[in-house]
Amino acid sequence: MNGPPVDAARECLLAAISAVNPRELTAQALRGWRARAKPRAVDVIAAGKAAVGMVWGAADALGDRLRGGIAIAPSGVYAAASMPPGMVAFAGGHPLPNDEGARGAEAAVTLLRETARRAGRAANREAGSDPGREPCLLVLISGGASAMTTLPVAGITLGDITATSRALMAAGADIRELNCVRKHLDRLKGGLMARIAAGAAIRALVLSDVIGDPLDVIGSGPLVPDSTTYADAIAVLRRRGVWGMLPRTVSAHLLGGARGDHPETPKAGDPCFGGVEIEIIGNNALAVQGAAAEARRLGFDVWVEGEPVAGEAREAGAAF
Repeated sequence: MNGPPVDAARECLLAAISAVNPRELTAQALRGWRARAKPRAVDVIAAGKAAVGMVWGAADALGDRLRGGIAIAPSGVYAAASMPPGMVAFAGGHPLPNDEGARGAEAAVTLLRETARRAGRAANREAGSDPGREPCLLVLISGGASAMTTLPVAGITLGDITATSRALMAAGADIRELNCVRKHLDRLKGGLMARIAAGAAIRALVLSDVIGDPLDVIGSGPLVPDSTTYADAIAVLRRRGVWGMLPRTVSAHLLGGARGDHPETPKAGDPCFGGVEIEIIGNNALAVQGAAAEARRLGFDVWVEGEPVAGEAREAGAAF
């Protein structure tokens, strides 16, 4: 390396970003899947910071197989983005939810129900066939999806969830704790998306922004079993010292759920997950590999930290 170190650092950063390019990773994951879908048979629900890139990757791979769908992306990305034909975009809020994200989540619910009805009609027409072998709903999840797709349960407002999230974040709650609570205040999270679309075949691609890639935490796990309960959510809020700061609607709902007044989120073994196929296509480790490869190309000796770095950023910086 002959140039200034800052130039090398910049090149490594760009290589890390390139390694997790959402459009390329999505297209790559779907090219072998194209032949399994009929023309205009695939609908898309995309949510998160990489939603627009992932949708375009799906369009690149699927072509005329793509019918349309819903994308919920950050407001800055949404404002500058064009979308493939048939896609309707919403500007979601992050890290706190907003009204337009909720409207996008409501549109996603409508599409989920329509997809389940289409799957049921197809199964009735083709007796003995397995509709799960031809997926018709593609779900694309990336970082920020949980906040951007907030859709409160009955009796709770978006402001209630915003106040609860803000209190938890101020108290230092990590993403697992935050999403545990979100799952029990929302109509899509914690496997509930799969429950709404039960009977439909779903292919899901995930860009992970959570250490360890836990599918039940990324995006608050809308398509996988939820191992947490109302009691767990209450315990998080009490442990973080914010239980007394909650809107009364939130505490009343959680206490009611713990008593059994509201259904729990679906757990392992629930048949609603039978048609879900889910894959992580990119994560932090892939970005690190991209940076390391570029550093080696520039002539550096490279050592990759094998353990994930977690905690407060200033403390992590001192450790480095």
